[in-house]
Amino acid sequence: MRLTAAALALALTGLAVSAARAEPAFDAFQKLCLSAKGDRVAALAAADAQGWMPVPKNLLDGFSSRNDSTGKVTDTDGRLSTDSAGMMFLVVAHADRIAPSVIVPADLCV
Repeated sequence: MRLTAAALALALTGLAVSAARAEPAFDAFQKLCLSAKGDRVAALAAADAQGWMPVPKNLLDGFSSRNDSTGKVTDTDGRLSTDSAGMMFLVVAHADRIAPSVIVPADLCV
């Protein structure tokens, strides 16, 4: 069972708290992850269509290498966007659990 919706809701909650200060990031999350319903291929394609660049492999390797007793993160991919206001990242991945004691796989789009 995949909890894509739960992972998206959790990410959305975190972003909603800071939405007033970071509207561009919240808007990007809505356009890339929510519009794609958490589908990694669709989210990456939407980012590509908006001119986002691939995240360098060494950064993605660092994200996946943080696997520990809380679980494993695999199939990591991402895009980044920069402008004079800053930088935004899109990361899609698969986690084998959503918390240390909850062994339920989840597809992530954040």
